[in-house]
Amino acid sequence: MTWTLSSARWRLWRVVDYGSHLPTLATAHRLRGPWHQALEFGSGDYSTSWFLELEELQLLVSVEADPDWRSRWQRRGDARHHVLERRVTPAGFDVVLIDDGRSDGHPDGMQTRLETIHFVMPRRTGLVLVHDANVPEYVEALDQYDPFQIVHTDPPTAVIV
Repeated sequence: MTWTLSSARWRLWRVVDYGSHLPTLATAHRLRGPWHQALEFGSGDYSTSWFLELEELQLLVSVEADPDWRSRWQRRGDARHHVLERRVTPAGFDVVLIDDGRSDGHPDGMQTRLETIHFVMPRRTGLVLVHDANVPEYVEALDQYDPFQIVHTDPPTAVIV
């Protein structure tokens, strides 16, 4: 477990396995922000909460296939946050985070994220981050598009500018 400084309200985040992309997200925000509109594929306790702490954020769209996670975020009632079941085009968003599908190596989860990568990359207009970029199939998919940088967190997060 490590601790990292979050750019949202400058507080400390306790980073565990599921929040390992937060240092990369915070650094990208510091270097490429402010972000007024964000899109995330796959909601979560870490990234969704982090986005919603950004004071300048006007819109966060979370595409979430899991009905329990969708319901959980819809109950929170933040007017800036829209939780959808179906994909929306990433064009016009300042940043897109791809962290959907199961991350435990299950083939269904991997296929979901690969489909999202191929959906997002040709349509993007802003920064894209892909969590769990240590998966060879994700790297191979990203190689078909623009050059990208893998930030060495554990697991790594890819950043596509």
